Amino acid sequence: MGNPSVSNAVDSMGINVYRKLQKLINTSKNSSNTLKSKIGLGIPELLLLRAVNEVTETTVGNLSKSLSLNISTTSNLLSKLETDGYVARNKDKNDKRTIIVKLMPKGKRLVSKAPSKLNSLQFAFMALSTEELEIFESTIEVLTKLLG
Repeated sequence: MGNPSVSNAVDSMGINVYRKLQKLINTSKNSSNTLKSKIGLGIPELLLLRAVNEVTETTVGNLSKSLSLNISTTSNLLSKLETDGYVARNKDKNDKRTIIVKLMPKGKRLVSKAPSKLNSLQFAFMALSTEELEIFESTIEVLTKLLG
């Protein structure tokens, strides 16, 4: 039979970690909402525009890889950005299956006006060491297995 005081300590730590994770998620959402109220786009959309801005043109697949997003998520974000006139998407002349994405003048203006520092989880992760990221990733994998 386990030690009740150890079990209580583990329960308490679990609750504290859960609360901190919840705070982290809420802070990230609030940052995106604040940005959205200022410039009309959230952090994911702005990150996508910045990625397109870094090159003359790119493909949906390359954007997905560079931002670690699913292709469907990238396509959905691009649809909104295209509708709003920030980007243009066209089929590649040599390969009709490939979609080329290009930043429009409206998108370039927005990228130049947007705050340079974003309070996003993606940037926070970039500040972590490789060791810290590996520990975090393995912890997330364990939690995913426990929940799934």
